[in-house]
Order: sequence, then structure tokens, then C-alpha cells
Amino acid sequence: MAIIRFFRDSLLLDSDLAGTLSSAGMPPQSGDTLVLGAWVCTIASLPGDYNYRILAADAVSIPGPGPITVTGVSLNKSPSVDVWAIDVVGNLELICKGADGEPGTRGAAGVAGGWVYDGHDKPHQQPGGAGEPGGPGGPGAPGGAVSIHYCAATHAMFEPCGAAPGGDGGPGGPGGVGGSGNPPGRPGASGCAGIAGQPGQVTVVKVQESKIWSLLDTCLDQESVFQWAWFMGVTPYRAGLKKKTIGLPVPIRRGA
Repeated sequence: MAIIRFFRDSLLLDSDLAGTLSSAGMPPQSGDTLVLGAWVCTIASLPGDYNYRILAADAVSIPGPGPITVTGVSLNKSPSVDVWAIDVVGNLELICKGADGEPGTRGAAGVAGGWVYDGHDKPHQQPGGAGEPGGPGGPGAPGGAVSIHYCAATHAMFEPCGAAPGGDGGPGGPGGVGGSGNPPGRPGASGCAGIAGQPGQVTVVKVQESKIWSLLDTCLDQESVFQWAWFMGVTPYRAGLKKKTIGLPVPIRRGA
């Protein structure tokens, strides 16, 4: 899966994110990791097709009152979201839920009862066969991963938080219909629901502003760290990039 890096002065992340990136010549595919950075980043919603590394040099803004839920899909079953921000404005509650299990298959239909001719009475049909039981639902995918590193949370009713529940087990398949006959066959029993996925990981850390960017290389690849550093107008202060970690100083605020 690809890593797509997209940095702007301000970003709005919502259901049209794929369109925004496609317009910039970087169409994402399901399962890609999106490294999205801005001075101010507004998160309205996050499609479950992708994994996210969200960087905000000034603030992450949350306009809505409810949680931001990222639910896994078939090609990205356990999504992950990392948020790095100096300030979190609004109520940030992230949920990375595993994809739900597939539904069970429908049971086979019962066999139709045969016709009996005894030479005296009118032909009559024998009882129909019972339908087969439905198949079991598939298991839910494991929960994704939530990671939030921030320095302050202003205009918020609570500190940033997260959850990573596993996906729901798929519903059992319907039982097969009973075969025609006299009497008709009984329908098959519904299949059992699948088991829920295991919960994922949640990490929420409040750090000092002077240290937040020095931790960034724990979750980002080196190229993303470099591009973010140049976007903010600072230079990584460690050399030997192939063997050593990279640390970033706190960026100079605009207008300072």
C-alpha cells in the first residue's frame, strides 16, 4: 500500500477527501496511508478506506459534537489514525472500529416431495424436505489503532480520547426454504452470528510543546518527517538518516 503525503496551510478532512487528493494528482487507493499536514486541520469525518497520520502545527479543529468514527472496509479492515497537534480545539473522540464480518450463506432449499400414483386415487404429493440451516456469519476484524499526541485542548468539554472496538460478527445466513409438498417441508434454521473482533490499541499522550515533534519519527517514515520539517520551515537536526532517528524542533509560529 502506498504512502500519500499532502501538506497545505489549512485542510478540511471530510467525506470528499478522496476527491481533494485526486484533484491534486494523488488519487488514493483503499488501504493507503495518508500523511496529512497543515497549520490548522479541521476534521469533520474520515473515510474508513485509509489509514491516517494527521499533523497540525497549530491546531486540530473538531467542528462536530459527536465522535469521529472510522470503520474498516474490506481492503482496510483495521484502520489506524494518528493525530499530532499543538492544540486540539473542540471535543476530539476518535473511534477506529474493525470491519464487520461477512454474512453467512443461505441454506439450501429442501427437496420437493415426489408424486405418488397408486392407480386408484388421484395423484398426491409426498411431504417436502426440510430446508438446510444457514451458514455461520464471518468473524469481525480486530479493532484498529488510535494514537493522539497533543499539548493542549481548548474549548473542549473533555480531554481527547479514543476507542478501537473490534468489528461485529457477521449475521448468520437465513435457513433454506422448505421443499414443496404435502405438507411443505420446514424451513431451515438461521446460522449462528460470527464472533466480534478483538479490540485494538488506543494511545493518548499529553506532551510538552517543546517535545511533541521530537517524537514524530516514532510513527512516521523518514521521508514524511523530512517533508513535514520543510513544510514548517525547520530542518531536522540529526544527521545519518539511514541509521539514526530524526527529531524536529518546535516550529516557529506564523507571524512570530
